[in-house]
Amino acid sequence: MDLTVDIKQHLRILKELGITGIGDEIELMAERRLIICPEEAAEAWDITTTILSYTGMGHFDSAMRYWMPSSDTVYSFDAEALDPHKMYTFFLEGISAISQKEFPFLVLKEYEAIDGEPHKILFHHKNKQYEFVAKCSGDWFDLHILNFINAILEQEKIEKRFFFLVSGCQMIVVFYNTPEWADTFTERLGYPLYCSIDF
Repeated sequence: MDLTVDIKQHLRILKELGITGIGDEIELMAERRLIICPEEAAEAWDITTTILSYTGMGHFDSAMRYWMPSSDTVYSFDAEALDPHKMYTFFLEGISAISQKEFPFLVLKEYEAIDGEPHKILFHHKNKQYEFVAKCSGDWFDLHILNFINAILEQEKIEKRFFFLVSGCQMIVVFYNTPEWADTFTERLGYPLYCSIDF
């Protein structure tokens, strides 16, 4: 397999699907990652998920505890959070960015899990207050928040949903689009996209 040619084919398909933020730097990062990838890790670091992970991960400043999105069509994050103190705040910022303001929110407070209390986040969305209580502890992200957010979209009779895939290297890749788009993504790239967690 010519890795460079294969990467370019995947880049072309992703761009045809409307994924933005994929530049020369992303292509180079993906190629470097995949060239050095050992054979036993090939499933985790495949071309599509590697490109999408780099494209959507945004820019994180650990000193300032600040995160900024890098794409308005794909958001990716590590299920083992970079900053456990603000992981759900960053998540809401990420999905808001890819919804292109269709899912506006205001974080009121994120509470860490302390003394047996669960990690939870309070936020406002369209003049309503919501509270999500995480089931996971420590720095592990609770993906059930996607069910919670998509239920809000369903209540508002919005056609689009937040779809996601999980790569073998525990990166979560999220999109905001229609079910028809998700089907097309799967047809062209072979990855099923999900809009709910059932475990």
